[in-house]
Amino acid sequence: MQTIYTLFLVASILSLVLYKKPLLAQKVGFGLASILSLYAAVFFLSNLNDTLLWKLPGNFISAPLFRLEPLGIFFSFLISLIAFAVSLFSFEYAKHYEKKPILPFLLPYFNAFILSMLLVVASDNVFSFMLLWEVMTLISALLILINDGKEASKNVMIYLGIAQIGAFCLMVALLIMASLAGSFEFSTFANLNISFGMSLSLFLLLLIGFGSKAGMFPFHVWLPLAYCQSPSNASALMSGVMIKVALFAFIKFSLLLPQYVQFGYILLFFGGISCIFGIIYALISNDYKASIAYSSCENVGIIFFRTGWCFLWTWNTFSDDCIAWIYRGIVSHS
Repeated sequence: MQTIYTLFLVASILSLVLYKKPLLAQKVGFGLASILSLYAAVFFLSNLNDTLLWKLPGNFISAPLFRLEPLGIFFSFLISLIAFAVSLFSFEYAKHYEKKPILPFLLPYFNAFILSMLLVVASDNVFSFMLLWEVMTLISALLILINDGKEASKNVMIYLGIAQIGAFCLMVALLIMASLAGSFEFSTFANLNISFGMSLSLFLLLLIGFGSKAGMFPFHVWLPLAYCQSPSNASALMSGVMIKVALFAFIKFSLLLPQYVQFGYILLFFGGISCIFGIIYALISNDYKASIAYSSCENVGIIFFRTGWCFLWTWNTFSDDCIAWIYRGIVSHS
């Protein structure tokens, strides 16, 4: 898997090096993105039941370890498959930008965005996860800003403001979990022996942290602003991939907490209102991109609602059947 990550980094750097030759950079950037995404999708699908490990070489502060278990491999496959489709679409779509100066910047951001999402899914400790989470946020903000429209700065600030509220909640939750586990490695977070009050507080922090990135109501306000402002291929990645990365992370970390039936009621509530308001706003919107954004809010609501039902179904042991059911729900709305 380290080969995939390295090649995406090379593709991003190479696209930036060729900024003086935008047409060549376009072919190289999107061409490499499509080839690498297809290769990654096949690789992850063929290793779906394995556990993949990669330790970043060098002497870093936290000795970053990247681990992919079946759940992470499944989401990495989804990221790669959607990225492949968007990369093919980008060849034709990029013709709108051939005479604009922003094309040389769109290409490296595009590949770096895919890489950041893959690394977030694979990250196995608090330091690297939060660092890569913020890198993913920053790159997505640059993609929103790249069109430089009249409201671009305002839209980006709203997006970053909501994103930082979520990041703060995530940092607090993960640091508390790390303190209770005695390690910053996610593999040690399993079977935390904590009270109901602490478990509920951590669950709410995780829900706000990841729900804000996923576009859950009431944090959905950034979705139409970002989708309408950013290039269509970038908004496709945000809609089809980035918000699903947030859903993956929420499922991953919420499963590490002691399970209580109250978690299910909370998810049913927020999932339900996200569904209702998302579909209402989508129906009354006059902008098709905004309609897609609100539709994403509605889809996320369905997934949260479905996850909440799973918590109610078997809150003492979150069974493999429940996880498989959530898989099918996320795939059907990707």
